[in-house]
Amino acid sequence: MTLIERYTLSQLRNLLVTPSHKDAYVTAFLTSWAYEKFWIADTLAAVLETHGVPGEEIALAPDHTFAGSVAAVLDRLVPIRNSVSANLIGSDFIAIHMTVGLLEERLGQIVYEGIIEIESGGALSDVVGDIVSQKERHLKFYAQEARSRLAASPVARRLTRLALRRNWLPLSFSAQPAQETRRVLTDPLSTAGSRAKVIGFDQELAALPGLVGTRPASRQLSRLGLASTQRPRKAGGE
Repeated sequence: MTLIERYTLSQLRNLLVTPSHKDAYVTAFLTSWAYEKFWIADTLAAVLETHGVPGEEIALAPDHTFAGSVAAVLDRLVPIRNSVSANLIGSDFIAIHMTVGLLEERLGQIVYEGIIEIESGGALSDVVGDIVSQKERHLKFYAQEARSRLAASPVARRLTRLALRRNWLPLSFSAQPAQETRRVLTDPLSTAGSRAKVIGFDQELAALPGLVGTRPASRQLSRLGLASTQRPRKAGGE
């Protein structure tokens, strides 16, 4: 989770070449959002260091394989690709950004809430509880902006549905290997409370303009092998 929160810098780099940075209201939010995400990462890193994990170990191991080299090259090209595609879309891109941001932040919050449920009290629960509260403000902004911008543009609604179907992966998935993401998510999302929250969030998301019938959180987590977040079927296959 420390790595995921630290990935904010890469996210911000990619967003600053899109129409999002031209909107003063969104830019003001991103400034505070980035600072607070770094604060969260530093807090988690301090917890790890207190328990014997030095800061230099809280980093992705370099991947010297051919696939890793290709990924490094692609990472340098991402801002260029994002700039071209997002600016071709124009201001409707902000609706996609706000909706995907809502997904990322809410899933992160559910994971933290799962950690609290597993810990059942103690100092770590207090620290993580503060992080959950911090994310409430981020969620409120993303939800308000996603709703208003989706409602204002049929093009934004179509493009956002397409983005959720094809591109979105949970918790900055590209920041770390798939097996690491699965390891991070498995225990916090294995609780009954977390599964219910994921399903409930998909229902809330489907209530946004133009997104009826979407279940991106459940579907993408299922792709990671976390099928327990899928809605259970009724008896008799109904």
